[in-house]
Amino acid sequence: MFVDEKRIIETFTELVKIYSPPGKEKLLSDIIIEKLSVINLNYMKDNFGNIIAKLPAKEGIEAPVIFFSAHLDVVEPCMNVMPVIEDLDGQLVIRSSGETVLGADDKAGLAMILEAITCVVERDMPHGDIELILTLQEETGLVGAKNVDVECLNSSFGYILDHTASIGTAINRAPQHDNLSFTFKGKAAHAGLQPEEGINAILLASKAISKMPHGKLGDETTANVGTIKGGHSTNIIPDECVVTCEVRSHDQAKLNKYVESYIEAANEAVDAFPGTTLKFSRDTEYKKINIDPEEDLLMVAKKAAENIGIEFKTEATCGGSDANVLNYLGLKSVCLGCGYENPHSTNEYILVNNLVLGAEYVISIISTVIETEEE
Repeated sequence: MFVDEKRIIETFTELVKIYSPPGKEKLLSDIIIEKLSVINLNYMKDNFGNIIAKLPAKEGIEAPVIFFSAHLDVVEPCMNVMPVIEDLDGQLVIRSSGETVLGADDKAGLAMILEAITCVVERDMPHGDIELILTLQEETGLVGAKNVDVECLNSSFGYILDHTASIGTAINRAPQHDNLSFTFKGKAAHAGLQPEEGINAILLASKAISKMPHGKLGDETTANVGTIKGGHSTNIIPDECVVTCEVRSHDQAKLNKYVESYIEAANEAVDAFPGTTLKFSRDTEYKKINIDPEEDLLMVAKKAAENIGIEFKTEATCGGSDANVLNYLGLKSVCLGCGYENPHSTNEYILVNNLVLGAEYVISIISTVIETEEE
């Protein structure tokens, strides 16, 4: 392949140094656009601010239009990231200095895409139409993906570089994720003078929480009680407590079953205390995906992996990604592994070999789409 190891290291380390938490990606966005301009890609920002770029097919080449995607935002702490390059058992590794995340999630995906497209342009390689979708605010609920202007896209399918899995792994199954909110209403009273007149909403919520299932609930389902907020001061019996939870599952029936068990636990707690009330809401953060391994985009990914001598496999995850949203917007897609480790932590790192191999895999996919069409 034609990947420039020195250049992709420089690109990646440059990107991770740029502060870009959700909602504050403008500087990084501007730098990405500069890099796209250097290789003469057509680009625009949609109404939300996501970057859409296009590389027209080489003359005479007919192939499905494909897209590659990554997100620009990084979880905190990501201020003043200092990437460190060092040897780890004979391999070069890039990690953070230990005070921040590294930001390989998802700037490794960005670097791989940029390097691959740069190589394709520099080498004047044969390619079909390619589109890039670089999203904002992925880490706070896939917000950028939910606002992508699909009307300006023509892709048949695509690949989102955003996962810890090894290079050559495609995430073809991901769960539905539902957010639940319970507002328990008790009765306020002075905690010292008239405690018997009050009904403690926090204690009410705690009784419900004690009956709510959580953690790993079989192979396909997880649940979690995430936040609890209530009370004003220690001398007031709290009259309100809000509890937020989530349930994820690959199986809709199981998801509904556990949501119902959460509701039942909350209602039982309220029923035990006359004069209390409950408000409940349920919101689907994203829907599940289940892409058949025989679908074109996975067959292309498999052959592309074989063409560069790496193992291809499909995996399920209990996490969500832009793929959960883009598939339901009509952009068939899967996540590809980027090979980084310990994301969302100050121990995050990535092997340089994985940066290079990830870019090579993107190039191979671009070439394989043409081969598949010619067959």
